[in-house]
Amino acid sequence: MKKDQAIALLALIFFAALIIVATILIKAYSWPLVIGGLLTFLVITAIVWSIVKKLRFSRLLDKYGNEEIANKIMKRALWQGQTAEQVIDSLGEPKDIDEKY
Repeated sequence: MKKDQAIALLALIFFAALIIVATILIKAYSWPLVIGGLLTFLVITAIVWSIVKKLRFSRLLDKYGNEEIANKIMKRALWQGQTAEQVIDSLGEPKDIDEKY
C-alpha cells in the first residue's frame, strides 16, 4: 500500500470512528455537550495541522536554504530546473518508475 493510499484509508477510518463516537455520545448525553466536544476536537485538530505544516516548512527551509523553494514545495508546485529530490518533496514518491535503455 502506497503512502497516499494509507493516509486516505486512515482518514476514512478516523471519520467513520468520529461519526460512530458522536452517535453514541448523542444517545448518552445532550446535543450541546456533544457539539461542544466535537468543536473542541476540530479546533485542536486544526492547531495540530498548523503546527505540522510549520514544522515541514522549517525542515524544507533548513534542507534547501531558500524560502522561495520551500514555499513552492509546500504548494506542491513544479518548475523547470527542479531537482528530483525537490519533486519528491513536493509531490511524494512516484508510484512507478519507467526506465528505458
